[in-house]
Amino acid sequence: MSATPAIPRPLIYRASQRQWDFLYHEEPVRAAGPRNLPLGILGISDYDRFDIELEIGDCVVTYTDALIESQDADGQMLGEDGLLRIMRLLGEVDPPELIGTVLGEIADRYPENLSGDDVTMMVLRVNQRRPHYSLRERLGALLRLSVSVIRAIDPRAERPPIPDFHPANVGGAIIPALAQLWRANKRRT
Repeated sequence: MSATPAIPRPLIYRASQRQWDFLYHEEPVRAAGPRNLPLGILGISDYDRFDIELEIGDCVVTYTDALIESQDADGQMLGEDGLLRIMRLLGEVDPPELIGTVLGEIADRYPENLSGDDVTMMVLRVNQRRPHYSLRERLGALLRLSVSVIRAIDPRAERPPIPDFHPANVGGAIIPALAQLWRANKRRT
């Protein structure tokens, strides 16, 4: 059984392969020092980032360590391998039912599972639907933006959560866009 990592690795369901696995990437050469610690433990921890292509029907599941620290029917800790085994046994589950199904499976394996630790799961599924905002939601967003802009005029008011009009902020947004336009025009000629 593998050792439990500081942060549990997310799981991914590839719809085209109908298979659960860990979400991972090729390991780069790592710098020395703490990495991927739970948030708030140390302010100096670095966190791995990478891009991944998802296809329609793919699911990504993130979870807290309560799942992998749960015990199997024989009293042994599940660990990541045990959780992956459960996910593979479940196979394709409708995303709205996935969290309840997984938590039910783990709870059924040992009476005290999931009772002594915080339990969080999040399921993300690619569905290719465009977001739809009602007229009410759009008008509400416009109203909130307008109020923030009006408050920005009052020097005593709380500052809105928008960047200050500063050359570094403006240049950081405009210069890359201008460079991209220049390269596009250069290719055409």
